[in-house]
Amino acid sequence: MVVFKIKIDNVYNFKNFETNLSYPKKINNSLILNEHLKGYPNFRYKKAVVLIGSNATGKTCLGRIINNVSLYVNTLHEEYLKNMMNDNSTIEITFVNDKPILYKLSIVANNDILNIKLYENKISLKDSFETCEEGLKISLEDDIKLIHQKIGNLECQFTYPEMNSKVEINDKNKESFLKILKCIIGTLDPSLKDVMISKEIDNSFIIKRGNDNIIIQDGKLLNKEVLSSGTIEGIDIALFIASMKGKINKLYYCDEHFSYIHSDIEKYLLSIMIGKIRDNEQLFFTTHNIDILDMSLPKHTYAFLGRNNFNNKSFITFADEYLKRNTDSVRCAYENDIFQTYPDLSLLDELVEDDEK
Repeated sequence: MVVFKIKIDNVYNFKNFETNLSYPKKINNSLILNEHLKGYPNFRYKKAVVLIGSNATGKTCLGRIINNVSLYVNTLHEEYLKNMMNDNSTIEITFVNDKPILYKLSIVANNDILNIKLYENKISLKDSFETCEEGLKISLEDDIKLIHQKIGNLECQFTYPEMNSKVEINDKNKESFLKILKCIIGTLDPSLKDVMISKEIDNSFIIKRGNDNIIIQDGKLLNKEVLSSGTIEGIDIALFIASMKGKINKLYYCDEHFSYIHSDIEKYLLSIMIGKIRDNEQLFFTTHNIDILDMSLPKHTYAFLGRNNFNNKSFITFADEYLKRNTDSVRCAYENDIFQTYPDLSLLDELVEDDEK
């Protein structure tokens, strides 16, 4: 699943929200390779999207929306949509799945009734996203139960600190997963050097620290109290990267898993994740760490989420909308609030003023 455009209205804190994840012009010497659909070089999309924003700007909610829509398509259970939508709510997601077909799924909620329409257009060799989008036509409206049959399974992995990643272990991938765990956990906590696959417990790893056995079963730590917060996050990151390496999902949404991890380690792990994005895959990565802005990624990779002080609506700005030259610094622009998403510290100033009185 590759997302090209998202429109959201009256869902969580999104009102008249829209973002386009295609980009118009090929970038030479980019560190992110093949930012286009395989076999369709003009059908370009942002393969990695780094979302930066203050608390409560919508980073997690955006991932939930994408994930819940994919779960609805896979199961046709309306609860995935109704649990996040109100009366007069709208979600539109334009995407490509396994076939060279551009889809747009339109969902409108009214009085607890969902009005769902599916649009599609076959992608031709010379098409760009913009030209193909113009030709979208309704393909399903009355018999929406056929939606999964038409689109296929939407493979999406959404993970945030309260939701652990899960990896199914089998004979083909267990050694690969074990290596990833050893490398990441060993980097975060050198005292944890012995990691092994459990022979007694299905789908489980055992991490040894002295006389303690720390067990990860089905992506969950069973005795996390003996580990630091950074190591706990690192275990989930290891499972997330393992799923990327194992071709388990095609859209990955890694949400704020680096709160307790050193900045340089976060940058290195992000570069590893980006390197593992295959053709027709996409990665969303949310962070508060502005050191990420120093990485040599295309400017269209960096997206900034903010909330309007007047109407409390979330909005998104990509760095390339403002920065056109190769020499422009994304970090400098952010720190000078060019994107109007720098945290508002005015209320904290009152605490300083109290001390001066």
